[in-house]
Amino acid sequence: MLLIEKYFFWFILYSLLGWIYEVIICSIKAKKFINRGFLNGPYCPIYGAGAILNILALNKVNNIFLVFILGTCLNCSLEYITSYLLEKIFHARWWDYSNRKFNIKGRICLLGAIVFGIFSVLLKLYIHPFIITLTSLIPNFLFHSLTILFFIIFIIDCTITLKGILGLNKLLEELANNIEKANKNIKNQVKSSVKTAKSIYESFNKRITRQQHRILSNFPNFKSIPYHQLLEKLKSMIIKEKK
Repeated sequence: MLLIEKYFFWFILYSLLGWIYEVIICSIKAKKFINRGFLNGPYCPIYGAGAILNILALNKVNNIFLVFILGTCLNCSLEYITSYLLEKIFHARWWDYSNRKFNIKGRICLLGAIVFGIFSVLLKLYIHPFIITLTSLIPNFLFHSLTILFFIIFIIDCTITLKGILGLNKLLEELANNIEKANKNIKNQVKSSVKTAKSIYESFNKRITRQQHRILSNFPNFKSIPYHQLLEKLKSMIIKEKK
């Protein structure tokens, strides 16, 4: 049981470090603070999962070159599978590397693979030994309490996020139906049709929750597969509001 707690604790720590990395990179690029967390809390689970995968799979691998190669393969596979599953479950994509060279279906790319390899080496040589030492310094009672607290917060956050994403899909479906009805009702009145469509978009924009708003604002490559054009229109309205 203690071993499971340790791995979950490490998962949360590495998810936090991943979130910090994403926020720094994206904020510098955008020249403003960007919260890149898929969930509401300050953590990116894919980084935590990648770190734990490396720890389990590469524990007995001591050749640094091999650590780089295997770490690259493991984390690229994780990123590809995660992207695929998110698309199949939510009918949406959170990232897209199609505009980068040497990408595979926009899910993974060469630059990301190199970063994963470097991260794997740093994790093996420096980061995880430090994390192990840090974990050992925490008293057992405090460690158990923190792990339970993190687990409860994480489950609640996942539930809220899942509800928000599914709600966004329903919202887009309803928006598509309303736009279609408006276009059918207004014949040969282009100006009126455009005005009506704009009014419908504005109405739906007001119904987007704070969490949905954050995802649409901070994930520029977030795409809804069945309602791509409608979502892009809503995202452009959100960007104009911020300006």
